[in-house]
Amino acid sequence: MSDSLLGSKGDNLPLVAPYGICADGTGKVWVADPGGGAVHVYDLARKKIDYIVQAGDAMLVAPIGLALDLEQNRLYVSDGVLNQIFIFDLDGEFVGRVDYRPGFGRPAGLAVGSSGDLYVVDVLSGKVEQFSSAGQHLRSIESAASENGLFNRPTNVAVDPDGNLYVSDSLNFRVVVQSATGELIKVIGSVGDSPGSLARPRGVALDSDRHIYIVDAAFDTVQIFDLAGQLLLYFGKPGKSGGEFCLPAGIFIDQSDRIYVAESCNGRFQIFEYLDIVTP
Repeated sequence: MSDSLLGSKGDNLPLVAPYGICADGTGKVWVADPGGGAVHVYDLARKKIDYIVQAGDAMLVAPIGLALDLEQNRLYVSDGVLNQIFIFDLDGEFVGRVDYRPGFGRPAGLAVGSSGDLYVVDVLSGKVEQFSSAGQHLRSIESAASENGLFNRPTNVAVDPDGNLYVSDSLNFRVVVQSATGELIKVIGSVGDSPGSLARPRGVALDSDRHIYIVDAAFDTVQIFDLAGQLLLYFGKPGKSGGEFCLPAGIFIDQSDRIYVAESCNGRFQIFEYLDIVTP
């Protein structure tokens, strides 16, 4: 199932503790490395690696979340120490910042919806902030699954074509699914140590069939659920070989359903391909 492994000690800037990851589906992969203070840019077709280490006059400190807007030629990068969201074009040129006057507590996971809106997980505030493609703050999104309206140390977010949000509610050991207007749709997972349970949920992503992929850093697995919240399968186990993980973190699925998983402990990412086998 594993197709590629990147992040060797021979790189000029080795991956230290990669977290966020995204790809354009044509061979270009971006990996945020908060441990190394850089975004690594892999051009697999050209076998070339570049780096983003600076945003305007600011040096990146702990880039952690990434999101692509291919329509607008944008790459969004969150920095959890600088507490800012930086905008680059797809060639790595700095474009600007997301202006949020109240300020972020600790921005982490990012996602771009089909309309171009940007969603930012704020770990410390326990909310998801939504911005238009023009940078206007639209609303603060609270949890529909909690009595106090807050996520408990959320880490990552995904959004489907209908605008439904999938938020890794980390210290509640679950992923909360809610509609674009805030209604609760489903809670996936609960604390436990058996398949279908979650211990340390991190990255979350959707494939073209809207299967929900949840990275669990404690189990060293990626679990796949259907829209009803039923576990379909999982892959991965602790280790350093292909198909094995050590503290997996971010996940991204491109338009061809290739699955990209970053591993903080192994200092690498892996690429998988979903095989849809139809029996006669």
